[in-house]
Amino acid sequence: MLTARPLVMRCGAFGDMVLLTALLRQLQARLGPPADLIASGAWSAPLLAGQPGVGEIFVLQSRRSPYWASPSQQHLVRWLKAREAGPTWFCDSGTGRDLLRRGGIPDDFVCEDAALPRLEGEHFVDRWIRFANQNPPAFADILAPAQERIASCAVLHIDPQARVALEPWLARRGIANRELILIQAGNKRTMRGWLRQRATNTKYWPEERWAEVIRGLRAARPEAAILLLGVPREFALNAEIMRRANVPGLHNVAHDLPIGILLPLLERATSLVS
Repeated sequence: MLTARPLVMRCGAFGDMVLLTALLRQLQARLGPPADLIASGAWSAPLLAGQPGVGEIFVLQSRRSPYWASPSQQHLVRWLKAREAGPTWFCDSGTGRDLLRRGGIPDDFVCEDAALPRLEGEHFVDRWIRFANQNPPAFADILAPAQERIASCAVLHIDPQARVALEPWLARRGIANRELILIQAGNKRTMRGWLRQRATNTKYWPEERWAEVIRGLRAARPEAAILLLGVPREFALNAEIMRRANVPGLHNVAHDLPIGILLPLLERATSLVS
């Protein structure tokens, strides 16, 4: 009988972790208990805590630092040794795999995403559901059989208290009863270097193009509030786009957008351009 909770390791970006919710829900549908999760990024816990299929969350600060120089990796290994080793789904491309071994998880306890054959044109949600139906070798005859998929998409459930907290946040900006259009212009790659426009940044889109989009939105929706989202380091990018757009009713909220506000804001908005 299986007594250990499943474990999932995925150190992805924000969108990657949203997609992972499909795998986590599928695992719970198969196995019963929620899976503990190893993730990265300080936002991972507020994003995924309390979501269906999610148990305890361990946030790893860095996978690429030498082990001897990383208190976070050492803490993870102690955490793994303290929990009972059980079936594990490793959803990354190799970096961090050694931490599972250090933590006492045998190789045959682990399903590796890299070993799952790729299907041409397969969406990541479909892949994660297929991966959740795989068994680590040591548990091939122990775990429940593959479960029919329970959902066709990735889903985030929003805490009702977060919806309540959104109301005063909107009221402070005078937009509580307005149509909301959201803009996400920045991204991790664009904000990584000093120069936004560089040969290695394939996600860059010129600020003036974003300004054109905003002017078009303002013309089409003259009464809507247009909010430019992001993390604090994207505030300056948003400010430059707003200056170029030169239309009223714009709000740069990149300096004040915790996950608990972002999720109900996305739910409330009529549109998101990213």
